[in-house]
Amino acid sequence: MADIKKINEQLSIAPQLTPAEIDQLPELGFKSVLNLRSPAENGFLTEEAQQIEALGIAYTLTPVTLPSLNEALITQVVKQIDNLPKPALIHCGSALRAGYMVILYQATKEGMTLDAAKQWSNELGFDMMRNPQLNQHFEDYINKIIWRK
Repeated sequence: MADIKKINEQLSIAPQLTPAEIDQLPELGFKSVLNLRSPAENGFLTEEAQQIEALGIAYTLTPVTLPSLNEALITQVVKQIDNLPKPALIHCGSALRAGYMVILYQATKEGMTLDAAKQWSNELGFDMMRNPQLNQHFEDYINKIIWRK
């Protein structure tokens, strides 16, 4: 099985799954999958939606690319994660975008400060500086959410 990382009882993240791995999702208890990959990405599985839905699992595709990333898209993804049937699997090509989005979701849901969110992400094994551009979006989004409260 791919490197599925359980964030909590309701949310897990993963890199791109193979068709054989997708077939195992019902056994793992997943009720939904959110794919953050763009169909233009190398390695995008064009049959993924059909395969997942045929297993009785809800499927959502919301492409998240660095050029398209902004506050509105992050808010859209955070809302989608909130509304997914749980337990849910969120994935992208390497699990990096999925990890950022799930951490943003949980951090905003729990009202974490930026420092607390970064500490939690480090405890989960995410190096926020691995991608400075994603890190900047992460910081900006959490700071805006805190400011609005």
